[in-house]
Amino acid sequence: SGRVRAQVGSTYMLKANEELWEKELDSAVEKLLTTQAAGDIVVPTSATHTPEQLRAYEARQPRRVKHQVIKFQVPANSAVQLYDYGTKKSRVVFGPNEVMLGPEEQFNPISLSGGRPKRAGRILTLAVSIGPDFLTDEIEVVTSDHAKLKLLFAINWKFIIAKGEENKIFTVKDCVGDACGTVGAAIRAVVASSTFDSFHKESARIVRQAVLGVDSKGKINSQRVLPKNGFAITNVDVKSVEPVDGKTREMLRQSVHQAIELTTKSLEANSRYQADMSEQQAKGELNQQQIFDDVDAEKLKKQLFVNKSKCEAARTAGQARSEAEAAKESARIQGQSDVAIAKTKAETVQIITNAEIERLQLSQAFEIEVQKKKNQIALEKARRLAQLESGRLKKSVDAIGASTLVGMSRASQEGQAKLLAALNMKGYLITDGSNPVSLLNAASGLLMRHDEVADDSSEL
Repeated sequence: SGRVRAQVGSTYMLKANEELWEKELDSAVEKLLTTQAAGDIVVPTSATHTPEQLRAYEARQPRRVKHQVIKFQVPANSAVQLYDYGTKKSRVVFGPNEVMLGPEEQFNPISLSGGRPKRAGRILTLAVSIGPDFLTDEIEVVTSDHAKLKLLFAINWKFIIAKGEENKIFTVKDCVGDACGTVGAAIRAVVASSTFDSFHKESARIVRQAVLGVDSKGKINSQRVLPKNGFAITNVDVKSVEPVDGKTREMLRQSVHQAIELTTKSLEANSRYQADMSEQQAKGELNQQQIFDDVDAEKLKKQLFVNKSKCEAARTAGQARSEAEAAKESARIQGQSDVAIAKTKAETVQIITNAEIERLQLSQAFEIEVQKKKNQIALEKARRLAQLESGRLKKSVDAIGASTLVGMSRASQEGQAKLLAALNMKGYLITDGSNPVSLLNAASGLLMRHDEVADDSSEL
């Protein structure tokens, strides 16, 4: 069918109607691929190497297997443009990355200016750095007073590309030569309108204004972007300025030497003047400081006397306060001692009183107990006397007999009294139980008898 395809990522055995296709590349691209395989980035050219060096370099380059898929390691911060002849479209790959060419894709080799001053075609590469980076160039300029100068400058740059406009980087084939040409033209224009002396004094400011431009306020812009490919110049610096003509160079050297001598002498005179002025100022400051020190010393003496008087007053007041505090403390201690003594005396009296009360309570309890014992003894005595009397009476009655008692009841009172006296009896009462008997007098007699018995027991 004549169709070419790439087999990537797996092993593959050719069919009967298939064969390996060898992809041919441009000789410059071939050299660039082998150069990268050897570890280099750009291909050496006859402008940078001798023929012997170029032959030796080509001899040690590895040979590419043409039927294998072409791979290229895109360096970091770089871009590579690939063009597909089948679809008529190009794509840009940014590094660090690895790119593999399709069957109908080809690299877009870039030829850049190199050297100093810049010469076209000095650098051949597949990848273009997108910055930030710097480059230097050397140009010749002529001032308004016809002084021819060799100017070495350096610029900081980077690509500023919007998304979707990646191919804009490769719009200009030689971005380095284009940028250096633009900067050189701006510098030549501004130097041509300046004298040698003014440009020599303010070369950096004049060049930065010419390259970066100024805003409405007269302030130098921060960058300048070339609209064709988005190449942005962020800074420019003048490395050196030298006259091309030998006579002018010698005059410049003498002028610089004289300027240095004048500057040196001016600095010496200024230094002597500054030294003398500093010495006089130091002396004046020393005298002034001495006066200030004397004033401060007098103030300190005055403050010392004031402090001494305050210390004496404080000492006197402290002593009086201490004595008052001591007297107060002594009175307090004495009062506490008196209170403690009074409390101790009160406690002693309380103890004595309690002991006396306890003694009286014990004495009274003892007397009560003794009286109780006496009363018990008297009662026991009375009970036993009553028993004895009752027994005696019973025995007397039993001895007299019931008939005798009946006769006594019938006898006269005088006979009854005699009989009772004989029987040692005070009286008697005999009743049949059918007639009521008044015991009022009998009870009074019994009470009187009880009192006499109690008196007798007390006397015992």
